[in-house]
Amino acid sequence: MALRGVVNASKKEKKHIITTKIEHHAILHTAEFLETKGVDVTYLNVDEFGKISLEELENAIRPETVLISVMFANNEIGTIQPIAEIGEIAKKHGVLFHTDAVQAVGHVPIDVEKLHVDLLSMSGHKLGAPKGIGAIYIRKGTRISPLIFGGAQEKKLRAGHIDRLSNAECSVNAGIHFIDLLGNLERVSDHAMNIAQVVLNEHRAEKNFHEEKNVE
Repeated sequence: MALRGVVNASKKEKKHIITTKIEHHAILHTAEFLETKGVDVTYLNVDEFGKISLEELENAIRPETVLISVMFANNEIGTIQPIAEIGEIAKKHGVLFHTDAVQAVGHVPIDVEKLHVDLLSMSGHKLGAPKGIGAIYIRKGTRISPLIFGGAQEKKLRAGHIDRLSNAECSVNAGIHFIDLLGNLERVSDHAMNIAQVVLNEHRAEKNFHEEKNVE
């Protein structure tokens, strides 16, 4: 959603995005797809430690650059990129910045304001939630086009009925991981469990309603 959504929403006639050669396939394959649609893609090199060169990044920015997408923490070698510095460069040039933070969320403190991140994606299964559940942070005012049409769910960005139970599990586990980083797990864990129970009760009530309706 981040890459295609930003590219599709951009009003620039020619579009260019920047990413790295060691991104997850979720990013690389999307970038390759966008190339087939006429989007120029720059794949940044990395050094022996898996880090990009900030100088190379800044030199790669063009007037038509609409997005920079760099993984927060690499899923194979664990390298953590200089996200704050990348964000500063992106902001300086008026380019949107997305980071794939799947491997970082819940393990390192993340402040999208300090990091100058416009879009941040995460996956629930890395936090103990069911596979297939994820989330994306989109800074207010960021132009992004929906990929699925037909409904007004998820602020009209992703049509389709919401899996409340799985979303609740993702939210609860994310909350627990974040608070664990702050050393305040017990208090917030109780609060998170209360939220989960409310959502679960709603899910059960909705399920019972449909079952009773089918019987009738």
